[in-house]
Amino acid sequence: MDNFNFCIGINDLHERKEDEFYKVEIIYDDEECELALQCPNIFVDSSTYSLQNLPVIFDVCYSTIRGTNVSLRINALNCILKIGYQQMDVINCYINDLQDSTDYSVLGRQRKCIVNDFLMIMYGALQIMVRLEESHKEMHSNASVNKIGNNDKVVNNKYMLLIKDIRNSFLQYLTDIFKYLQEESRFLNIVSESGYLNDVCQTTTSVLIKCMDHKRFHYKDEKDDIIKIFIIFGYTIKCLNSSQIVETGLSNMFENSINFCSFTNFYFIDAMCDVEEEFPIFKESFENVYEKIIDVFVEKAPTDSLKEGSNKVFIASLKSLAQRKPKFILNHVSKLALILFSECGYTSKNCVLSILGQLVVNWTEFNNNEDLETRRFFVEKILSFEEDKSSLIRSKCLSILKDIIEKRVLDDSLSDIGVIRVLNNSLVDEQTSVRKVGLQALKELLSNNPYSETLSYSFIHKKYKKAYQDFEEMSNVHFSFNKDAIFQDVNSIYIDYNETNDMSKYPTVPLDNLSLLLDDGERINYCATYIKQFVDFETLFDVGEISNQILNYAQQNFEISMEDCETNLVAKQYLDNIVQLYKKLSFIKQMEDSLERVLKIAFNGSVYEVREALSLLTIFKKFGIDNSILSFRKICRLAFRKNEDLQREVFKCLVYVCVSEHEDTDTRYKSTLQNVMELLIGDEEHQPGVEEALTKLIICIDTKDFQQKEFMDKKMFELLYSNYIDSEESDSTKRLAAIRLVKVLSRSRPKLVKQKLDNLKQLIMNEENPLQFHIEILEIIYQFGKNNSDMVDSNSLLFHFDDDLIKFLFCQLQKNCDNPNYTLWLSIMQKFVAIIFDACYESTFIISEFFQMCLKKLEFLLKLQINLEQFHDNLIESLRKGDDLTLTTALKNKINRTKKFFGYKNRKVDLVAIRLLEFISEVGLRFTVYNDKTFVQTSANILDTLKKFKKNDNKLINKVEVYKGEVKNFTSWERQILDNEGVFYINEGVEIQDEVFDQGLPSEEHFKGIAIKNANNEAFLEGRILERMMHIAIFICLSEKSKKDDGDVVNCFSKESINLAYIALSKLALVNDTICSRIIEILFNRLSKVESHTKINLLITVTDLLIRFPNNVDPFSGHIIKTVLDSDIRVRYTSLSLVVFLILKNLLNFKKSITDVARRLLDKDSTISSIAQYFFQELMKEDKEAMKIIPELISELIFRRYDISFDEYQSIVYFILSLIEKDSISDYIINTFCDRLKSNTSGDEVQRIETAKRLIYSISLLEITEKSFRHISMAFPHFSSLILIEPEICEFFKIIVEDIEKLLGKTNSEDNKEMYSKFLTFANNVIDGTSDNFAENEEQQEEYYKEIVEKSKKPNCKRKVAIGRS
Repeated sequence: MDNFNFCIGINDLHERKEDEFYKVEIIYDDEECELALQCPNIFVDSSTYSLQNLPVIFDVCYSTIRGTNVSLRINALNCILKIGYQQMDVINCYINDLQDSTDYSVLGRQRKCIVNDFLMIMYGALQIMVRLEESHKEMHSNASVNKIGNNDKVVNNKYMLLIKDIRNSFLQYLTDIFKYLQEESRFLNIVSESGYLNDVCQTTTSVLIKCMDHKRFHYKDEKDDIIKIFIIFGYTIKCLNSSQIVETGLSNMFENSINFCSFTNFYFIDAMCDVEEEFPIFKESFENVYEKIIDVFVEKAPTDSLKEGSNKVFIASLKSLAQRKPKFILNHVSKLALILFSECGYTSKNCVLSILGQLVVNWTEFNNNEDLETRRFFVEKILSFEEDKSSLIRSKCLSILKDIIEKRVLDDSLSDIGVIRVLNNSLVDEQTSVRKVGLQALKELLSNNPYSETLSYSFIHKKYKKAYQDFEEMSNVHFSFNKDAIFQDVNSIYIDYNETNDMSKYPTVPLDNLSLLLDDGERINYCATYIKQFVDFETLFDVGEISNQILNYAQQNFEISMEDCETNLVAKQYLDNIVQLYKKLSFIKQMEDSLERVLKIAFNGSVYEVREALSLLTIFKKFGIDNSILSFRKICRLAFRKNEDLQREVFKCLVYVCVSEHEDTDTRYKSTLQNVMELLIGDEEHQPGVEEALTKLIICIDTKDFQQKEFMDKKMFELLYSNYIDSEESDSTKRLAAIRLVKVLSRSRPKLVKQKLDNLKQLIMNEENPLQFHIEILEIIYQFGKNNSDMVDSNSLLFHFDDDLIKFLFCQLQKNCDNPNYTLWLSIMQKFVAIIFDACYESTFIISEFFQMCLKKLEFLLKLQINLEQFHDNLIESLRKGDDLTLTTALKNKINRTKKFFGYKNRKVDLVAIRLLEFISEVGLRFTVYNDKTFVQTSANILDTLKKFKKNDNKLINKVEVYKGEVKNFTSWERQILDNEGVFYINEGVEIQDEVFDQGLPSEEHFKGIAIKNANNEAFLEGRILERMMHIAIFICLSEKSKKDDGDVVNCFSKESINLAYIALSKLALVNDTICSRIIEILFNRLSKVESHTKINLLITVTDLLIRFPNNVDPFSGHIIKTVLDSDIRVRYTSLSLVVFLILKNLLNFKKSITDVARRLLDKDSTISSIAQYFFQELMKEDKEAMKIIPELISELIFRRYDISFDEYQSIVYFILSLIEKDSISDYIINTFCDRLKSNTSGDEVQRIETAKRLIYSISLLEITEKSFRHISMAFPHFSSLILIEPEICEFFKIIVEDIEKLLGKTNSEDNKEMYSKFLTFANNVIDGTSDNFAENEEQQEEYYKEIVEKSKKPNCKRKVAIGRS
């Protein structure tokens, strides 16, 4: 058989007409084919070495290729492979015989026959394998669709298993034949001389690539087949001495395969690398293939020419290369770097960045040269993408940095190249994914920092200054080591060694570092190291001799360093130490900056971010970074949130920070107590959160989340009490922290604390000058009274009026009521009132007595003040009448002393008035919580006089009149207040007082009937305590309006007193709606006049009033909203926060006053402007609200054009209209604006122009639709003339015209296109100001009306007719 054409197609083998090449005879009968395959009868012609019956077998193979019988194909391939092996034996015989033959014509004939047979066998085997692989892919896909259950792998059927077996045989044959080709050069020459070697290799490569392009390689256990294929590729490359065919085929497959897109992992590059490593013959055989893959990727990735799936394949391949062939990648990294500066997608850039990071991390594994500069350069390139617009790239950069930090590749140089700066910036990134990775990387950086475990800035800064001072001292010419200090340290070592017989506690340090001998902290370690290395201390320990040896050793080394080195060795060591400390300080400073940002994430981040941030904060605390304890105090506020998972994370952090893990129980308890008490001392702002978190932690410490954690059991509590509270050696700070911990335990472990209550009471009563420590004890006592709902329980903590503690507190408050040095008066009074209300039987009696005491004190001081004033006036009168010079001088001195004393007494009047009003406010607040269930259950005793009230006793009911802001509107009783009559009148009939106040406890039902329902206002009857309090507050408020006969204003009380009186009134107004209606106008009249601090307090109380009594406060809602314009930033912040809350909760009717809130969008303070933005974003979520609010807001902004400049108007409207997302809302608003333009006829021309300008600007910001176009076209005649007058209107109208041109390009309706085109013609003529423009030409106006206006009306008319018919 001659002239087999290996390159001919399947069809051409049978259908061609030429006779010079072999032609196939098709066998159509499968049985005949089977019979031929069973008895192949292959004979070898000894003269030509050809296989005689091979054409018959080939015809069968050809028939199976053209047919569909899978089983027959398998048998045919099996048969042809066996023949192939037979031919290998034949070829081997020929090559052996070749040595003895010299007949070159015969040899040529033999060569031709051998090649023809080889080509026919290869052709048949390759083509059958292609068809079998196609069948296998089809069966694999069908099985994938119908796979059973949750199996990850496809279940193979019979044919799939048979194909798998024959495939293995096929691959083995190809391996053997190409290996034989590569090893036997004479056979290779035979094939090569035939001209078919390239074709055979190319066809084989093509077939193998088709086999590889299969979904089965998704599974890793199929990797063995890939390795087999790459072995064949390796031999192919060796045979051709070129990898071009393989590299082209593989790169095309990677680029065009549709199967690889779904692969989770891609093992092809790993398989190539495995072949290179396992078979030395193939070492570096595939490098050109790798380079081709890189070249294709670099060429097509920048323009995104690669398909999405193929891009994924190339990226996986490059990552595998970077891992397996890092040195090769390093040599080609300059090519890959081009990707980073292209406009390709994020995946390609992330791939290159990952490769750079991998090279940095694994540098030492493939490169013996440290080359720190190159690695730093790579890291800097990674860092340069920290501000990339893609968050996925930013996130990838941080992930790479995290790996670099974790491997400790660059140690302390990370700070120099900006890694910490990048991590800090990532914490404020707008994307959660970036912040998340930033937190993880920062955690790794801090955990693996190259410095010591102590990162306190203050501590390290002291060491830095000390090192600098030591360096300066060492530089002195008189420098010498301190002999006495060395002796003392050696002596200390000797004493310690005699006691413990152990020197392991002293760490070993380098003896060549002489600077350690100058460090007071490290000197003893240096001495101990010397002793352990050079002294037989177990036999003889002579302190003096050893000290001299150490000194001599150090001096000798110092002298040698001076002789051998240009730079003093000690000086160099000191300089190195200073540089190291400076780097450490820089690192700590950057970590402190990070701490603030981590804290913000802990409060505002997602649940995962919060978890990461809390975990990171524990690391900050572990390394002792300054302010880390303050940060923990801040995050304790998270315990107030309702999210249980979040609370659990906070508790875990607290356990990590507070609970010691020491093995010794006593040490563990002491350490735990110290940690907790450290947390309990700090800024008062965060104290409630700390106490709440610790309370909940102690309560849940016994749950499964915190198993085997000992925290605050009885033994630890006794240790706390004995060491820090009872002990006289405990300092005030630790004592305060300890008592705060006891306060926490009063809520979480009340049984432990209850045993110590008597002791705590004695601690208060034994102290004349109370501290914050004693205030906390009062809180503990109050806590027990508050927590006891069972009043009849013999163990409950309830006091009578004659209890020692009550009497002590009463006397202390009474005695120091006018004492300005008694700074804790207010705090004690608040706790006193709390205890009286919640833990005392005779509440009202005690409150009444205390109130009378304060009134008496104030009355006494006022009378004294009046007497002083009278005395002063008498002295002045005497001075006028007196003629004696001596008497005159004496009177002048007397007047000066009187003035000073008068000023002193006046300050006392104010102080008592202020404390009285604070007391009134506190009592008022106690009455306002009547709707609190706990209050109803535990505090019914506060109104014990209500039991005696008679509901139908009209004599006691005051007629209530609304205060109009003038004196004449008050009742007669209130007028008497102004006349200073009866204000301080106190009934001296003690018996009557006892009869009124000394009553038993009222029932809970009675309390609910009067206090909660508050139907008849009996608590405010004439002469009752709350009524008297209210009158006192009103009197002090109105004292500011009092005048003398000559018209001069007399201020009986200071401004502070008057402001407190208004605050007290506001809190009394919270009790019920009747009182609120009486004094609400007084409060609002004052709101605009008071200073900032008082205004903030009044705003908060007014907000409570609005929530409780909306009908009374609603008429004044405009006054509340106006406060958002206050000049003080604190007032604006508070006011805006309250207004936003009230409006979003539908508690405040804002109407047009929302304009003032809109103006806060431009507030100079970013926090205030962000609150305003949030408000409008929330408001615009409801379509109805948006359609209602925007027209009203725009109208108000236009109406207030004199107050609101056009620039301010533009900024406000631009933001608000940018929130509109729906076309329906945009159409409605444009319709409203157009209606306003049509009616814009009032006012002068300037006003009309300004109104039109603002409206047209607003329209230009909105999306123009077909519907809104009709509104604009109808309104155009009404403002067209203004376009010619005002350039700004013209510019805004041009924007509208541009939007209509875009609308013209989008529409498919011919009618609409015609109308848009005509409108644009009219509009452009007006914009250009042509002579026939619509605004000035009547003919054009008529034509516009006919072509635009009438046609715009027709759709509406048709719609109305249709509706009418329906």
